[in-house]
Amino acid sequence: MITASDPPAPVPSDSTPLPPKSSSSSLTGLETKTVPSVSKGVAALLLLCAALLAAGASWPFVDRFADAFPNPGLDEDMTNRIRADRNDAIAWAKDRELRLMSLSRNAGLNYGFFGLCLGSCLGLTASCSMAAGVGGALRGAALGALLGAISGVGGGLISGWVALQVDHPGGLDTAVRSVLMHAAGWAPIGLACGAIVALRLGHSRGPLMAGGLLGGAFAAAIYEQSAAIVCQLDRSDVPVPEGAANKLLFLVCTGLSIAGVLAALNSRPGQTLQSAAPSPTNGA
Repeated sequence: MITASDPPAPVPSDSTPLPPKSSSSSLTGLETKTVPSVSKGVAALLLLCAALLAAGASWPFVDRFADAFPNPGLDEDMTNRIRADRNDAIAWAKDRELRLMSLSRNAGLNYGFFGLCLGSCLGLTASCSMAAGVGGALRGAALGALLGAISGVGGGLISGWVALQVDHPGGLDTAVRSVLMHAAGWAPIGLACGAIVALRLGHSRGPLMAGGLLGGAFAAAIYEQSAAIVCQLDRSDVPVPEGAANKLLFLVCTGLSIAGVLAALNSRPGQTLQSAAPSPTNGA
């Protein structure tokens, strides 16, 4: 029998302390984790710097391999047929086929390499903005390189085909042809870059993919106007322009236009840099 004068019973030393309270919600089963990140303004600036880095990294390659697949030209038999009959449909069809193969292959190679550089730089930058760590940054760069390269090759093939379709006597103005062929080639790259940035930042893919596509189309108009002023002596109405400075302008305009639109969309109100991760709930 315990009386009031007896001391209280000691607490057993092996008693288990109560678990700390969790920040997860038992109603939703989700635990919101705030991901350390930079501000939206800094993230936008980093995307623009990444685009410039991609343009500079791909410039030597594009300048070196712009004509890696030259047009072999018609053989002697086909040349003689055209000389004898300017309306020889078979000879002109063969000439058109050779031109298409050369334009498409060169554009696919160079657009693909530029897409690889731009996608990897944007994927790496977006991952670093989310403080994803070394592993996350490398995954972002690898995903960006893959999607960028695929979209670049596809865009280059499309650009070569469009270039041949709009290039005929009495057709569209040279500036219009240039805008159409470049927009057709750069839009797929912008689409892929929008998907990459959206995936790494955790945003909705739709708006950023549409923004990247528009950025690629805007780049064509910006480049054509810039080339007409800065590089007047070099051709810009081909999928891969001529002249070293013209090629650099070509890459910078494309990268900055795509990254600029993505940075603007990422900075708009309502975009957050937070992610929700599922948290296991008790089976009670």
